[in-house]
Amino acid sequence: MDSTTKQHLGPALDRIRTLLADMIWLESMMPVYHFQIDDADFGWSPHSGLTLGRPASPTCVVHIPSQTLRELLAGNQDPRSLQRQDKLQLGGLLSDAVALSKIFLPEDQKIARWKSLLSEPEFSLRMWSTDGRRLQVERILPALDRLEQAHGESLARVRNALAAWIDHRISTCRLNQWVRFDFEGLAVEPWEDPAAMDAIVAPAFPALRAESIALLDGRVRAPHYGGSESDPDTPAPNQPFGWRSYNIIEHFEWKHERAALFPETSAVLGALAQTNTIAHAGFLIMDPGLVLPPHCDGANWMLSYQFGLIVPDGCYLEVDGERRYHREGQGLVFNDSFVHSAGNESAGPRVLLAILHANPALSSAERLAMMEVANRLQTGAMVYAK
Repeated sequence: MDSTTKQHLGPALDRIRTLLADMIWLESMMPVYHFQIDDADFGWSPHSGLTLGRPASPTCVVHIPSQTLRELLAGNQDPRSLQRQDKLQLGGLLSDAVALSKIFLPEDQKIARWKSLLSEPEFSLRMWSTDGRRLQVERILPALDRLEQAHGESLARVRNALAAWIDHRISTCRLNQWVRFDFEGLAVEPWEDPAAMDAIVAPAFPALRAESIALLDGRVRAPHYGGSESDPDTPAPNQPFGWRSYNIIEHFEWKHERAALFPETSAVLGALAQTNTIAHAGFLIMDPGLVLPPHCDGANWMLSYQFGLIVPDGCYLEVDGERRYHREGQGLVFNDSFVHSAGNESAGPRVLLAILHANPALSSAERLAMMEVANRLQTGAMVYAK
């Protein structure tokens, strides 16, 4: 490190190095951090320590101005506020971004279970070793072999993605995108065209809207997001009050008792399922005045479709810094591995039909293979629980 850089950034870099070096790193998730501070590039890994210049094969990239970094390390800035202002940007593997965020937390929050500055669920140290991941993949390979034989096509992209997952690698770190599983070669943008989905959903809009009123008038009690039907009014940990979901398809499986309550909606979902691999589908309800802070869900091989059913003015979705507004009878499609937030600035509740489905850029065999992978691995490894 030259003398000018040392004088300008030395204390902040020394502090980062100390904080990272004092952490416990699992051998299955050895990160390679790339810090972009002003016009300078630095790397850090558990093996190499702090180095000047862009590191080879980073697993997480961090962009932050030097003055902001000093204030953040001194505890004078709220990282969530900085993220909303684009003064702090991270990208890369979800586990590494979550782990890095620990260094920005107040001392009393630096505990064995890590919380992310972007409101991710608590990140547990209970993770597989590298050989544990390898063993899980070995158990999946016979199913991939059968799919290749049945469909007559190679699943090389899926196999390569699993190999990268074992070795804790990522092909490209994009700022504001946190991924659990890197599907290399898959075109990934924050927003996608909703036309194909809208063509099936929009004609049924009046019937879908009429059915969704049951979620507001008390006939159907939607639990809080991630919560329990037995206690629908209690939010799940790390989730706000007033953010509810009611899934008809959950982790690729139909909830038939729920589907019977919403026959028109279920018919539309059935039509979509003919050509889409759906992980989760149902309703999202947001109370007036609620704002969901920036967060990432990390499944970059999935797309999230949200169609407006009951939408007062002022209900928005913001992805990678671009804000778009929901409209009744219209859909939005985004990749929720990018940093995103949502809000309801109106005086009434907002109801969406929400569908998380495999990216159609995957072949049908690849979609089936990824469903197999997601079902066999631990909850949240390939697609978030919902």
